[in-house]
Amino acid sequence: MSDNLVPDISVVVNIYREASYIRRTMISLNEAAAYAKTFSITSELIIVFDRSDAITIETTRNAPTDAFVSVKYIEVDNGSLGLSRNSGISVATGNQVWLADDDDLISYNYFAEMHSVLKENPNAVVFPEYLIGFGKTSFVAKYYDDSVITTADFIYEHPYISRIFIKRIALEGLAFRDIPVSDGFAYEDWHFNCELRASGMDFRIAPKTVLYYRQRKGSLLKELNTVSICQPPHSALFSPSNFLLRIAQEMERGEIDNFIRNKDTASAEDFITNFFNGRIYCELTAAAIAIDPGINVELIKNGGRWTNLFPNQHWGYSYANACEIVGNFPFSDIVLLPSLNPGGGEKYILDVLNALKNDSPHFRCLVISGESAETHSWLDHLPDDSVFIDVFNAFPLLNEHERDLLVLRLVLAVRTSKTRLHLKPSVFALRWFSKFSNAIGKLVHTAYYRFSEIRGNFCGYQIDIGWSFEFVSKEIEQLTWIISDHRRILDHDFYRFGVYTEKWHCLYATHTPKPILRSKEPSFRLLWASRLSAEKRPDLLLQIVSAVRNVLPQVEFDAAGNAKEGEKWINDFQKTDGLNYLGPFDTFDSLKPDKYDAFLYTSAFDGLPNVILEAMAFGLPVIAPEVGGIGEAVENGKSGWLIPQVESVEVLVASYVAAIIELYQNIEHSQALGLKGRAMILERHSPEQYRKNVNKIFS
Repeated sequence: MSDNLVPDISVVVNIYREASYIRRTMISLNEAAAYAKTFSITSELIIVFDRSDAITIETTRNAPTDAFVSVKYIEVDNGSLGLSRNSGISVATGNQVWLADDDDLISYNYFAEMHSVLKENPNAVVFPEYLIGFGKTSFVAKYYDDSVITTADFIYEHPYISRIFIKRIALEGLAFRDIPVSDGFAYEDWHFNCELRASGMDFRIAPKTVLYYRQRKGSLLKELNTVSICQPPHSALFSPSNFLLRIAQEMERGEIDNFIRNKDTASAEDFITNFFNGRIYCELTAAAIAIDPGINVELIKNGGRWTNLFPNQHWGYSYANACEIVGNFPFSDIVLLPSLNPGGGEKYILDVLNALKNDSPHFRCLVISGESAETHSWLDHLPDDSVFIDVFNAFPLLNEHERDLLVLRLVLAVRTSKTRLHLKPSVFALRWFSKFSNAIGKLVHTAYYRFSEIRGNFCGYQIDIGWSFEFVSKEIEQLTWIISDHRRILDHDFYRFGVYTEKWHCLYATHTPKPILRSKEPSFRLLWASRLSAEKRPDLLLQIVSAVRNVLPQVEFDAAGNAKEGEKWINDFQKTDGLNYLGPFDTFDSLKPDKYDAFLYTSAFDGLPNVILEAMAFGLPVIAPEVGGIGEAVENGKSGWLIPQVESVEVLVASYVAAIIELYQNIEHSQALGLKGRAMILERHSPEQYRKNVNKIFS
């Protein structure tokens, strides 16, 4: 070829270590180049050896290439599909470029038909009509152009393949990303096609063309599907503003209706029968089989089938709706939690967010709830510049995995290199992070809030049900901070892990001491406040009330809390003499703590309950069990009564009764205990100290 003769097509072939397959691939490419030559279409061949062994290189160089006007061999050390494609494209001189791999075959008319379609559609990227899988698995796939493919389809699934045929000039400014397995993402071709879509390219099909796609045991694709999250990295196409703009343009032009009509027509086609009864496809396949008899038509006929005709409604369209809610601005903080309703864990994280906001002019928070909830009554507790989205209730037609994918795409779209991801222990947050941590863990700074372990009974032994511990154990390398409201659980973790101890932080919750307004005379009223669930031991409260009333009949008990597990506990409360149920409460202040002599708490397991600290802020002496981190706030004989946790319910009840009797035997001393607890709140939990602690952790 003369130096000034530009070939029509540059065929770029990635080659690794495929000595046993490469000659058949080269014969197929050479036949296609020879057929195109009869139409005066010239082709150059660019072979990219990426860490290839000697036998593969020798076999490739000895393969027939006489139909090409020139052959270039380059050797690279990329270890990457994407980077090796870029290497080949960089030395291409043809007006058009086609990308190939080293173990596939093509129909002999491939280059000629591709060239013809691209000549008629210069702003397009062109794909084959049929993809025939053979080898380890067999299938027939048919591709349709973008008259049936919407922008939303590109996020739902990959509509096309990596074997793009495109004008070389259209690739200027674009490059395949290197996506190593260690990054957790996959599919550099899916990502690149999204980038092409974002740049405004059309997607066309060359009719009567076939790619024969070899399926091999131990292929790179199989490895990617095993170790990756099976999703491409973030693309410009998925940025909220870009995505919404393209969806809006499709709607304005009335294209959605056209998509549906075209898709309905295409879906009615029996493409399997059309392929095996079509004379041209039989001729093309017979020619391919002559090169590689491993293309077994009987297995292919009875194998799988696939098309890029996706549902008319799927989670890709829901993503567009989510983008409208979230907007196009980045977020400094993202929170995953089950719902936004009153709770100690929710308050704890909200306090962290408010402290971060006070110290950051660029604070902007996205809160995502992912579990069933009728209401979110604490929306007004969110810091300014926060956005809330309930993916469970907003998208009820999506299944669990689809919602998880939607959240993944949102996080990738709005994160920055400094974004903090906050995880409240919950089914949603832990499931989502565990599913995508291989990828997302490297892109955000993740805080996991570790309050307590669930406790259970095993053969008479009290044991931890360590789902939270196991999450930390599996994901520790992807977590930046493990934050607890008390030290005891951290000490246990240090002992068990012995590594990464710099990631654990104790952050005591913030509280402001309240004015003391109660009378010095006892009111003979005690307050119990908590969730009405089995772990909080309302059953124990019922027995304590009855036992105390036997010796101090003048003492009244008030109980407040949300009934998490139905009406059973409420009914039991209402039937118990001396126990008044106040209903649910939003804030501790609303319970009017000044009218009580002490705060009573029962629980089978816990962290450092927020409600105990709130009671202490009001100067109430506390009677509580020695579980979790409660002993770090309630010191026995100094700020209240710490009840030893024992298996015997009778002994436990007796200990509570003894503490209450002692409370009333010396009310002045008891009130002094409450004041000491209030002083501890002032010293250790003040807003000023809290902000310093938050800044120390997150800076």
